[in-house]
Amino acid sequence: DVIECGFCWAIADNPTVNDSKKLCDPSSAQMGIQLTELADGTTYYVRAFARNSVGIAYSEQVDFSTLAITVPSLSDVKVWNITTSGASASSFVTSDGNSEIIESGLCWSDMTPVPTVNDEVFTSADNIIEVETNLVGLRDNTTYYIRAYAKNSKGIGYSDNVVSFTTLEIILPIVRNFSVRDIGRTSAYVSADVYNGNGRLEDYGVCWSLNSLPT
Repeated sequence: DVIECGFCWAIADNPTVNDSKKLCDPSSAQMGIQLTELADGTTYYVRAFARNSVGIAYSEQVDFSTLAITVPSLSDVKVWNITTSGASASSFVTSDGNSEIIESGLCWSDMTPVPTVNDEVFTSADNIIEVETNLVGLRDNTTYYIRAYAKNSKGIGYSDNVVSFTTLEIILPIVRNFSVRDIGRTSAYVSADVYNGNGRLEDYGVCWSLNSLPT
């Protein structure tokens, strides 16, 4: 009768019961187990064994390699809706590196062309696979560098390419189509079209004087 049976495995050829092993029910004609707590990216050698009163018999050896855990991979960041003080940006995880994604987001800087999580960061709280946000509080007429990141048990992975964009420049407002009509003895109607110059208009109106070029 079979006294003991199971599987033994090791990272070297011809594993024995002196290596790692798991036992199975010796009363069953078939054996099957789940090997756990293996190292990632490692080749293992495994054999089945059975013991009776005479000794131990082994099966032929089989080898397999566990999946290697790598840092996550992400798409290049897409940037749109660029204004004088903000922009919209998005990216998505293309590979989890064979490990659960713990955190993901975007990082950007106007100082270094290779931003990291030590620079300005947005962390996605709702969806760690697809990242999208509106960047705010940026400076006008400034070049920013941005890329996506994601973290798993192996570490932090970044999108392959850094994307750069330049915020719009705030310029002086533009006044066009100025006209005067309906001139009376003590009044006149004036009109003009005003363009904000990419910024928020703080004040606008009409100035006049008895001298030329009123201010």
